[in-house]
Amino acid sequence: MSAVTDLLNLPKPDSRSEEQESVVDAFLATAAALDMIDAILSAYATSIAGKAEAAHGHAIDAIEGLAHALASKRDKDVLIEFDEVSGFPSLPGVPLGYVLARSEVGLAFLSPAAAIGAHQHAMGEIVGLSGALSALSDDIERATSAGTVTFVAGSTPPDGWLRANGATVSRSAYSDLFSRIGTTFGAGNGSTTFQIPDLRGEFIRGWDDGRGIDGARVLGSSQSDQNKSHVHTGSAESGGAHSHSGSTSTDSHNHTVPAAASDIEGQGQGRVYTTATTGNAWNRSTTSDSHSHSLSINSGGAHTHDLSIDSSGGNEARPRNIALLSCIKY
Repeated sequence: MSAVTDLLNLPKPDSRSEEQESVVDAFLATAAALDMIDAILSAYATSIAGKAEAAHGHAIDAIEGLAHALASKRDKDVLIEFDEVSGFPSLPGVPLGYVLARSEVGLAFLSPAAAIGAHQHAMGEIVGLSGALSALSDDIERATSAGTVTFVAGSTPPDGWLRANGATVSRSAYSDLFSRIGTTFGAGNGSTTFQIPDLRGEFIRGWDDGRGIDGARVLGSSQSDQNKSHVHTGSAESGGAHSHSGSTSTDSHNHTVPAAASDIEGQGQGRVYTTATTGNAWNRSTTSDSHSHSLSINSGGAHTHDLSIDSSGGNEARPRNIALLSCIKY
């Protein structure tokens, strides 16, 4: 105590007032508390000597027993089949796709929607969804390969398709399509472009490919319209043996009678006799009153008549049809 008193130049006990004595006691108590804190901190320092910082890591091999404990664990993406889980009774009545979940009455098989409840997820939160959709898109793309032809009930081709209108396009920009059809429908400029088929207004016919129905054709060749060679038969109904009536004109007209070779006595030159007993004669050229003549036409027997049939139709042969947009996959 005297050492502390001397060090701090405090008054001697016999010369300190009561107030001074109280201050010294408080100081000494504080000093004792600080000594205790120093001892505690020293003990802590000794106990944590050589320890790692709070934020640190360990290799798996550095954690004793961890590698052995993990050796029998499954990968997080591996699914466990029901028949691999011991202790579950056979449940033949459980529908496919149901999951085992804990409910208010214990374990029960529920549909995924019932087990999880109503909720939503952003696409990015669903593990593997983006990759699965990308793979599905690739599968769809592969299923419809370049060069496939289809018809669209609209005026604009869908994404990944071109109008099949005979256009000249780039070989590099449409490399997949060029590798499939080449220059079958036109070589373009012969180096950097090629042509796609022009299906506007055309009916599509399957390539014969050696069958023999439409031989002597190459893939992609065009063919003009044509009707198959054929004949038409026809007849007019027979009228049987029959006759036709007729008439001549009833206008006044002249009959010319050849002149006599010589004059007949008493009658004068230029007159002729009839065979009538009266012996009347008339002029060589004489006019008859209006009259008619009977006309008889011989029968032609049973016969037929040629029949001409007028043509009909338009400028092409075609079936009933509907117009759609022809497209080709590139």
